[in-house]
Amino acid sequence: MKTRFGAVGRHGSIAVTERLVKILKFECTRLISIPLNFKAMRYELALFFSWYNEFRTHEYLGSRTPMEVYNHSPPSEPPLKLVHTSEVPKLELHVSYLEGRKHLPIIDIKKAA
Repeated sequence: MKTRFGAVGRHGSIAVTERLVKILKFECTRLISIPLNFKAMRYELALFFSWYNEFRTHEYLGSRTPMEVYNHSPPSEPPLKLVHTSEVPKLELHVSYLEGRKHLPIIDIKKAA
């Protein structure tokens, strides 16, 4: 992770940081009951950031996760390249949740046999 410094008074100078805070609010803290125990809250945040980095794909990163980019690995599943709509294969959708947390879905799409 690189250290970023915003320019005082310049619009968008800390946009990456602001976007992360927005995602944290909308995809984590507004969807759970906030624990009053400090250790429990740290655990919930650790789960969220683990999910965010390892399982949540990012459009900006070419539908890869931050961990895939960091490790210089290709996406876990290459995007389907279709020429005609009649070529759409049968797909299976599997949804699981990181440690049972419904706000942290792990979505897996595979070609059906």
